[in-house]
Amino acid sequence: MRFATLSVLLGILPTCHHSPVDGPEDQEARLEFSVTRSLQTAGADTVRVSRISAGQMAIEGVISTPNPCYQIAATLAEDAGSLTLRLTATHQGGFCIQVLAAFTYEARISALAPGTYSIVVVHTYPSTGWEERTYQLRAEVP
Repeated sequence: MRFATLSVLLGILPTCHHSPVDGPEDQEARLEFSVTRSLQTAGADTVRVSRISAGQMAIEGVISTPNPCYQIAATLAEDAGSLTLRLTATHQGGFCIQVLAAFTYEARISALAPGTYSIVVVHTYPSTGWEERTYQLRAEVP
């Protein structure tokens, strides 16, 4: 099992990339993750497979947080036709307006072998008292 980790600081919304090391590990799934919008309104968390093409897929979603002062980190684990995308919302400390927030994101997963994938997307909120939220998806990659 291999993990790829990326973080995006809120307020700075660049696309983050993870580049694998050259060699035999190139066949492992690769993750590009970006927070696409920061919203200061609460909404329902959503997750969906938005695009599929040869060897790759994109997952779009919304992750809610207790307030806007959070950093979102994404990790990807691959294991025998199963992908686990874990988003972790971590408070950045300091003074912050106390209003529920939501962040839209896109996770692009590439270097996938053709086949059917079970995808588990997990939203986690350490030290908040919020329960972990899990979403089950399925995708056929050509």
